[in-house]
Amino acid sequence: MCRSITRAFVLWVTAILLLVAAGVTPAIAQTAALAFRLSNTSGRAGLVVNIYQVDSCPAIPTSSDGQTQNVEVTFTDAAGVQTTPQIVSNTINSGAWDSVGAITIPYQFVTLSSPPSASNDAAIGAGTIQAQCVLYDDVTGVSVTSQNYATQVFTVTGSSLRYTVPITPVQSGQTIHIASTDPCPGAGVGGNILNNTAAITFSGTTDPATGAWSADVPAVQTAMDGSTTGLPSGTYVARIWCQSAAGSVIYQYADELLTIGSPIIRYAALGDSYSSGEGTFNYLNTQNSCHRSTEGYPLYVANALGLGDPLFVACSGAITNDFYATNHSPANSNEPAQVSHLSTGTQVVTLTIGGNDADFVGVITACTNYPTHDGWGCSKDASLRRQLASRFAALAGRISGDRIDGMPIHALQDVYQYVHAFAPNAKIYVGGYPHLFGSNVQFFTKNKQAPGGAVCLLPPAESISYADARWLNKQADTLNSIIQNQVNAARANGVQITYVPPALFTDHALCDRSESWINGIFLDNSVLPKPLSESFHPTVTGYQGGYGAAFVAVMNQG
Repeated sequence: MCRSITRAFVLWVTAILLLVAAGVTPAIAQTAALAFRLSNTSGRAGLVVNIYQVDSCPAIPTSSDGQTQNVEVTFTDAAGVQTTPQIVSNTINSGAWDSVGAITIPYQFVTLSSPPSASNDAAIGAGTIQAQCVLYDDVTGVSVTSQNYATQVFTVTGSSLRYTVPITPVQSGQTIHIASTDPCPGAGVGGNILNNTAAITFSGTTDPATGAWSADVPAVQTAMDGSTTGLPSGTYVARIWCQSAAGSVIYQYADELLTIGSPIIRYAALGDSYSSGEGTFNYLNTQNSCHRSTEGYPLYVANALGLGDPLFVACSGAITNDFYATNHSPANSNEPAQVSHLSTGTQVVTLTIGGNDADFVGVITACTNYPTHDGWGCSKDASLRRQLASRFAALAGRISGDRIDGMPIHALQDVYQYVHAFAPNAKIYVGGYPHLFGSNVQFFTKNKQAPGGAVCLLPPAESISYADARWLNKQADTLNSIIQNQVNAARANGVQITYVPPALFTDHALCDRSESWINGIFLDNSVLPKPLSESFHPTVTGYQGGYGAAFVAVMNQG
């Protein structure tokens, strides 16, 4: 008996020595199967399942220098299809996991080969998740299983979550509209649109009640210098995930293919804030202050006339010089000259421009009365009147002039002819600026101290006197007259151009007969509150019922 035990021991030691001599690390002694815990035991394909340690792996032997231990996991679906083992965590010397692991239940994943290929969802039904501790020798590259965990059952209840992307090619530089078919059971979504040469990212929030979501993603890429260009044409993959409020991925949606085509854009929307949609508080790009809104008039016009997605480059704060050079505002330095987006293929151009060259923001600020500023009587300020008259003269081409920041003011006729030079086949439509205030004193609040005996109250504590409001409206009329005359001069020189009057805003100003289509004053949250840029801009109704309907009516006349 003793002789047999001794012989067995010698044979075991000899086997170990032979393994070591061959460069193979012997497996640590196996014990009873260990346990781990899953965050979910059922869910659709694409679900990200967190894997938590219950029992640790065996300790790494103290003599095992250069060895590491990983926790590897595989998933086998109801049809017997098994994933490649993936490392979900490492262990420390004691064998404890150093992080929570995770595995994604197989979903439709597209590989951009030629042609593109897609993996399948995991089969519906009961599958299994297997985990094991794997000891790896960093020197020899040999790995051995040090411990198996008890298999856990995971039931696949349905296919990958889906969403819709455009079926027809999206033109480079246009907007890719993506919308959920299946809701996201989380706080938001993130995603990439990518191929082998280009990629863009986006994110969005879900409807808290339904989990539905949508995203409008411009098909443009941003260079290191901040400039933007349209995505190269080709086949792309939309890869989207559903995430928690903390940003962790909950589900992977099924990948979808889409095609980016060469840019063919019929309609270009240029100009300043009255063309960008400033005032709607709903903007496409939050990375600069151009404040382009889907609720402004350009998309209303495009949809009403079937022009397709517009080339939307109007920018809040734009001045005439921004048609010729990179946007003058440091916040918008990634915006090239507006005309650089035009081409011989451009068929329609709309714009408003001139209000910022005249510095209407500064003028209205001077006329606004609030606790730390007496604005009543601004219309009698000789210096303010001279400055405004000088800027008007520059816009009319009678003199050369600069803005207060030194930027040149270009004659409007020159701007229109410059647009025509870049888009020679386009019909150009130029909008005027609406009155900000009503003209009838009965809709103002009586105040004997204010010029004109009444004020237009602008909560929380601002007001414009009746006399100053009428003067401001007269200045808008003067600017509109200059715009119309400059349009006529450009047309006489062969430009296909038409003036669009703001007549539909009549009776819809602040302190007016009907519902105001103009925002009052919005203040920021600073210690000394300042007006937000949305102040004194059209509301959504103003953009669509005032500007949009006016542009459509004029454009339908040819």
